[in-house]
Amino acid sequence: MLDLNEIFLLFEDRINKNRNFLFKNPIKKLTASTKKEYETLYQEIEYYKKQNKYIAGYFPYDSNMRADIESAPTEKPFESICTGRFHIYPSL
Repeated sequence: MLDLNEIFLLFEDRINKNRNFLFKNPIKKLTASTKKEYETLYQEIEYYKKQNKYIAGYFPYDSNMRADIESAPTEKPFESICTGRFHIYPSL
């Protein structure tokens, strides 16, 4: 049974309907809310991608990410966008 208090991701393959993936218990959580943190976030995403890990997360839909990040303070969190959040899951 799935514990709804756990962090999980259900990936539904709509092209090949018999392949769905349930990811539970991420091995790492990544967040960013400053320009410096976003730079590190991108580097970490690339690192885990090269390690063949599954990466799931989001940037807010209602923001112009490039403009918001470029105008963000380097050290202090900024309010113009929500925090980007990603989870890293083991390879299958």
